[in-house]
Amino acid sequence: MPNSQEIEIVAFRVILVTFSGYCNNTVCNWILVIIFFLSSIILCTQYYKGIPYYNPFLSVFWGTVVFVYMWFSLNAVLMMFIHLTGQVIVIIIGIPLLAVMVKYVRDKRIENLLSINIDKLKRDTDALL
Repeated sequence: MPNSQEIEIVAFRVILVTFSGYCNNTVCNWILVIIFFLSSIILCTQYYKGIPYYNPFLSVFWGTVVFVYMWFSLNAVLMMFIHLTGQVIVIIIGIPLLAVMVKYVRDKRIENLLSINIDKLKRDTDALL
């Protein structure tokens, strides 16, 4: 049985494809770009809250994919707001930097989670003694 996140992603895609198929004006383009940007922010926060640390490569890879999606969305908002061209170079330069940032954020998050758990264990053992 599929989990709820898979069903949510399929529903999200169906709604966006239907909306983008029937709406072809500037207001609809803004709505789609903002929806993509907000969904990318939600994915980034979900990744940060529940970083999968059981496999370092997959964790960093998945985090990089999520943050690249946010990077694309942010650049799309900037291109629509400021009417810039040539953002492809900025996007390509940002991808390796995002991979390094994700690895650093993942390591720091795991370190913080471990130190919090160790502190809790110390307090619990001190309370028992």
